[in-house]
Amino acid sequence: MRRKQQTVANKEPTLSFSDIHPFRIQVPQSDLDDLNERLNHTRWPDELPGVGWERGVPVGYLKELAEHWRTRYNWRMHEAEFERAASVQHHQRLHPFVTW
Repeated sequence: MRRKQQTVANKEPTLSFSDIHPFRIQVPQSDLDDLNERLNHTRWPDELPGVGWERGVPVGYLKELAEHWRTRYNWRMHEAEFERAASVQHHQRLHPFVTW
């Protein structure tokens, strides 16, 4: 049975080592495949002529970024890097992504 965290008014919860658990990122391959399909089938709007970054992110930039995520970004390598960082920073109270 897991011990409940006790709090005192205006104080952080008291944590013990038994409250620390490994952080795991486990994105299912089916989710990555779905993202790949969505990026591949994105219907892009027409670019407004002459506005550049003044009205948001240019469509051309977004297309390049989406193509990078779809074809060149190594999801599994970054997943492993996040897990390594999380295992090193398990003593932090912040989420491992925040402590980078």
